[in-house]
Amino acid sequence: MFASLDPAWVKVLERHVFAWAHAEHGIGLHVYTPAQRDAPTNMINNAMAVGAAHKLRFAQDLILYNLTLSDEVDGFNGELHRQTWQETRSGSPRASSPSA
Repeated sequence: MFASLDPAWVKVLERHVFAWAHAEHGIGLHVYTPAQRDAPTNMINNAMAVGAAHKLRFAQDLILYNLTLSDEVDGFNGELHRQTWQETRSGSPRASSPSA
């Protein structure tokens, strides 16, 4: 099924698309979840809880897709997303801050 993937697209996936899982996880866990706890009404609370669940689930979906490609595509580097997130200006807010 994955044999027809263009090698250029594989590089984009392993370096950039899967790095986005870290952002989604952070937004879901550290933005939506605390906001949900502090919401003034149940209606807002429920909307924030669903938003948090969607963010966390999307991050999980990206990582599961990464694991699938690691198993199915020869030469796929399933760990490269971490390096992108932690070390590049485009991947990490920490890397782009003046103090980093």
